[in-house]
Amino acid sequence: MTSTVDLYLDNLPDPWSRHTAEAVIIMIRESGALGEFIKWGSPYFSVNGRAVVKIHAAHDWIDVFFYRGSELRDPNELLGSEGKSSMRRVQIFRDQSVPDGVQDLIHQAIVHAERSGHSRDHE
Repeated sequence: MTSTVDLYLDNLPDPWSRHTAEAVIIMIRESGALGEFIKWGSPYFSVNGRAVVKIHAAHDWIDVFFYRGSELRDPNELLGSEGKSSMRRVQIFRDQSVPDGVQDLIHQAIVHAERSGHSRDHE
């Protein structure tokens, strides 16, 4: 059975964004058993029904958003700020591959959500 996230990938118009988003989604899926859903046109990944990571694909970049990303260790300085919120993002541009360190950030976000039980509800 094809998931809604897989259908999202199939419908991305650009091969670059499809390939890069798929690489990130594979990293997310390999990091743990997460719920997957589409909200506001973007894939979200959750732990116990609470959003942890979301992806937004634009024409020339992909954003990987981390709820409570301000609490993650980021030795590679990949995370950018989203204003005053605790959300952080990694922005991957067309001429880049997925940076080293993204998979570790994903893993940290999942472990943190599982331990703390505090994430943003997707409902």
